[in-house]
Amino acid sequence: MCCFAPILWRCAAEGKGTGLAPARKPVTLPGMKRLLLILPLAACTDQPSHIPNPLFLPAQAVSSTVQNARYDARRARVERHVTANFVAIIGEITAGGGPLLSTAMELAWIPAPKRPAITRLLAEDITLYHNDAEALVVALMVHGA
Repeated sequence: MCCFAPILWRCAAEGKGTGLAPARKPVTLPGMKRLLLILPLAACTDQPSHIPNPLFLPAQAVSSTVQNARYDARRARVERHVTANFVAIIGEITAGGGPLLSTAMELAWIPAPKRPAITRLLAEDITLYHNDAEALVVALMVHGA
């Protein structure tokens, strides 16, 4: 009767000896080269994957850099406007709207149909923004496109 063991181990009960089975043929250099050539193609699929296609990484890096620069520039414009007119914008929020608040929302790329609802949200949370211009900038940027 043979004992249960992994494939690599021989069965001592049959008298075949003990120890490891003969080693497999080692992978040769040409075999490794083929494997290394095929490996990058594993990411080339049309199925959803968390692994990005390595061929697109340079373009994605450039695209991300451009997007971040555009966002930073837009945020800087909103921040300058809000800081320069902070007291007046807070007054317009409590009043339900005004030209300075509309300009701030326009700079933050908040769509016009959403502006009245966002003005109401800002008015409900006015205690958060009353003394903090940065918090108001963040709120505007979050709701922006």
